[in-house]
Amino acid sequence: ARAMLEFELELLKAGIAHNAKVYCLWHHRMWAIDHLVTLGVGGVLDKELALCDELLRLDERNFHCWGYRLWAAGRAGLTAEQGMEYTRAKIDRNFSNYSAWHYRSKFLE
Repeated sequence: ARAMLEFELELLKAGIAHNAKVYCLWHHRMWAIDHLVTLGVGGVLDKELALCDELLRLDERNFHCWGYRLWAAGRAGLTAEQGMEYTRAKIDRNFSNYSAWHYRSKFLE
């Protein structure tokens, strides 16, 4: 099962590289990650956060990736303070990054 799920992640990564704004790719990725975590595979969520960092460097306003990052950060147990620090760094880099502002507000709820 692990090998198949890891293959799914590679397939999904290729799909996201082709078009990062397709909902079903992100939802299927969540499904695959949840199953890998359930299998006890370590480091999966750290890799997902790193993938989000990479993708947000390419397109800092990709709300699909921002939403996925919010999910992955929550799943990884990151704190609201860590989320605020992350969004602050993105806002410091580009003050008009609406996506960073929007996701920052999620940590204030």
